[in-house]
Amino acid sequence: MKSYTDALLAKDILLMIKHNYSVEDIAKWALEIHLKSKDELSSKGKDALMTLIVMDQGPEFYLSQKALESLANSLLVSGSHS
Repeated sequence: MKSYTDALLAKDILLMIKHNYSVEDIAKWALEIHLKSKDELSSKGKDALMTLIVMDQGPEFYLSQKALESLANSLLVSGSHS
């Protein structure tokens, strides 16, 4: 598995949005990353993963495409200040 940084996480989120992945698929992917990743992600990156994972718990937890893009972009911005 590739090593995940906040920037790579953000880029993968944006790629999934571009390819119209379902929120359920994004949540499952996020859980896999969470279970397999070590300590490469910042606390903000880990929080983003947990936000994505929770989307699998029902429509009330779904993020819109715009909210997903905002989440990804905030990771890109925070990663550029590291």
